[in-house]
Amino acid sequence: MTFNFPIRTAFAGVLLFVAQFSQGQERLIPLRSLANSTVYDLANPPAQEQNARSFSPLDLPFFDDFSGDGFRLEPTLWDSDSSYVSKDMPIDAPSFGVVVLDALDRYGIPYSNQPLQWGKAEDLTSQPINLNVVPSDSIYMSFYVQAGGIGNIPEPEDSLVLQFYRPLQDRWSSVWNRAGEAPNDFARVNIAITDTSFLHSGFRFRFRKFGTLSGNLDHWLIDYIYLDANRGINDTLIDDVAIVRPLKHMFQNYSAVPYRHLLAATDPGLRTGQNLYFFNHSGTIRNVNFGYEILQDGALTFSSPVLFNNSNPGVLDSFNLQYNFANLADNGLDASEITIRHYLRTLPDLTPSNDTLVRTHALSDYYAYDDGTAERGYTLNAQFGKVALKFAPLVPDTLRGLDLYFAPVLEDPTLNEFRIAIWASVNGVPGSLIYKSDTFATPQYTQLNEFVRVAFDTLLVVSDTVFVGYEQRYSNEMHIGWDRNTSQRNKLYYNVDNTWMASEIDGTLMIRPIFGAAISTTLTQPEVFCEFEVYPNPSSDFIYLCTEHHVAHWELTDVQGRRVMEGSELPGKLSVAHLESGMYVFELIATTGARGRNRLIIR
Repeated sequence: MTFNFPIRTAFAGVLLFVAQFSQGQERLIPLRSLANSTVYDLANPPAQEQNARSFSPLDLPFFDDFSGDGFRLEPTLWDSDSSYVSKDMPIDAPSFGVVVLDALDRYGIPYSNQPLQWGKAEDLTSQPINLNVVPSDSIYMSFYVQAGGIGNIPEPEDSLVLQFYRPLQDRWSSVWNRAGEAPNDFARVNIAITDTSFLHSGFRFRFRKFGTLSGNLDHWLIDYIYLDANRGINDTLIDDVAIVRPLKHMFQNYSAVPYRHLLAATDPGLRTGQNLYFFNHSGTIRNVNFGYEILQDGALTFSSPVLFNNSNPGVLDSFNLQYNFANLADNGLDASEITIRHYLRTLPDLTPSNDTLVRTHALSDYYAYDDGTAERGYTLNAQFGKVALKFAPLVPDTLRGLDLYFAPVLEDPTLNEFRIAIWASVNGVPGSLIYKSDTFATPQYTQLNEFVRVAFDTLLVVSDTVFVGYEQRYSNEMHIGWDRNTSQRNKLYYNVDNTWMASEIDGTLMIRPIFGAAISTTLTQPEVFCEFEVYPNPSSDFIYLCTEHHVAHWELTDVQGRRVMEGSELPGKLSVAHLESGMYVFELIATTGARGRNRLIIR
């Protein structure tokens, strides 16, 4: 199978996705990196590790529905570590976990820094399997696949390919493929394995993704992979009843509230209950038992009676569980961890791991609407643009600062600066300015989904609804994490021309107000040792640089953070005629280790 799709169209989906939200100055940008990877360092990506795992061939059946804990693949089943498991990305999956294929390695680093680079992105490869059987044993492999989910939709030029390995020939062969398409329901695929060259010990299979290589793009979601003998083309039934949708938060209006506010509020807005959604894959009516447990700091506080229901096959079903939070107590600390554990039980059951769903709420000193993971970056493209998110504290308290998550995208957000701000609520929209920080700060990359904390320099007691947010200094885009699993667009406003406008994008901005005891700022800023001169600016042919400091290194980077020029000695005159038009950042590093930065426009 040959793939010669034109590179010029490979990034079209990203550009279209950006363009469709450009009206009104607010936009969503695809992420550059994985939403729940381990570490992301823009300047120093980690060295790749060799995969040294070795296992004896697995016996049939081979099954994985990705419903285990964590987001890494099970190493006894998979010889891959770049794909990851997600509970939030799918739309109505066969079970509540799926594996996601994108264009990032195991550390969340894109395979290419070139925005238009297209090609083979990554593989999801099984461990060796003992398939030393005969075709009459009816060997079939089945799985479910969805393009995009709530993530980035693959383009028509992109594709997902399934390949089988011929052990005696040491050769891979493509047996199935699907082109990129609009989001859809999970489609079931059933493939017979009749070619005897596959039927040996050491057989493997792999899903291979082709698409844009520069970020968290072109998602394919796979679930319920099942390989076994004695199956048929119409074998669509599996002895399994699985939970299929994630749980909602324990609060009706928030995903988190300050622990002290939960204890002090007359009505903290706790959820009275919710439906547990499940699917009966077995083809027969099953007797299913249900229940839930509530734990505080690891200790059981409530266990529900075991409930009973008859489950019909082949349809989405649910059961309503009513919560009892009466036994939550003051632990004497300023934080607590509340866990709700839902379960169902039925026999026979192929996969017990998809019968228990747990949601843990870590309550400390902040309010939150988001679920803690970003699927996009939210940005304004206007100088002095303002963003405000509405919050109503449960009890009066001192507002100490904000937590913000700066999402890593294809563009470098550190080219902008911002000041945090608070506005009063007037008729439900931002009104008069209550507070704005005196100095500007620079957006900061962190570990993925790790918020930076910015403390206020003024004590502010808040007893009513307020809007918290920021004002950016330049028109360069800076990107705040955007959670697509929850939607609070009715609480988000933006201002680019002295008029507050309601957001037009579904989702939740990842900003959190902090209340209670004093906090410290975790946002670090590079030391600026001088305001060195770069002139003329803008320039089209050459520039002069002037500083009184001894320079150890200098470099010029474009807006995507790519180094285009560098040196160890500062030139008095530097030719820039070969550079494309646009904005660049010139950075000097002194022999003392201090740094300075200036923006440069090339026309």
